Amino acid sequence: MNQDGATMTASTPATRRPGHRPDTVLARVVTRTALRQGTWVWAIAIAATFGISLLVGHYGGTPLSVLSTAVQGPRWYLFVMLLVIVLASTGPSVAHGMTRRSFTRQVCTGAVLAALGYGLVASLVHAAERALFLTRGWDHVAVYGRRAVPAGPWALVAVDHAVVLATFALSGVAVAAVFYRWGGWAGTLALPVTAGPVLVVPALVAHVEPVELGNAVDTVPYPAGLALALAVCAALWGLAHLALRGARVRPTTTS
Repeated sequence: MNQDGATMTASTPATRRPGHRPDTVLARVVTRTALRQGTWVWAIAIAATFGISLLVGHYGGTPLSVLSTAVQGPRWYLFVMLLVIVLASTGPSVAHGMTRRSFTRQVCTGAVLAALGYGLVASLVHAAERALFLTRGWDHVAVYGRRAVPAGPWALVAVDHAVVLATFALSGVAVAAVFYRWGGWAGTLALPVTAGPVLVVPALVAHVEPVELGNAVDTVPYPAGLALALAVCAALWGLAHLALRGARVRPTTTS
């Protein structure tokens, strides 16, 4: 489909624009869609992050950091968006000439690029919430009495948020790829492997979740935790490639 909404088929002559690279079209569409629609997702998350604390403080309560809860929205949005893209687009893309390898590479690339953009936003919201608490003289404590998430160094905060968001996005790709290739039973049984990382990776990096003492982030050195989180992302990418590499294109049915 071109930018004007017309459907492109194998018999439709395509006009090559300067700088146009067909091998990156899908990756750019995934990234652009996630960033555009993510504006609304992030607007809700930001409103919750600051609105709840300000309202509690205004009425005499003890404000608590809700950032780690509010950012769950953008994380799960990426997960679901990539899951839907894989399930809905694998067949049509392969049927129109895209190789399975190219499809997987472009979808995963778009997922990672979107996660990088989301990670930048998350780190800025993270820093702004910390500044709000300091300005108001509030103790920066998370809900349930947990210690607040470390707010610096800022670059590490951005990296950690991006890695966690990439885990959610690539997990969505892997879940959909396994379901598409091997069906419902295998997809369900594989969920601890394909979806489980979204529960583990946030505890491996130090600047994302407020965790209790004794959790992995307190016992695993930060470089090791980050390296392990990156390895999980690479494994999810590889699993998606493995699943889609031999996937049969399913015919589209209409009622």
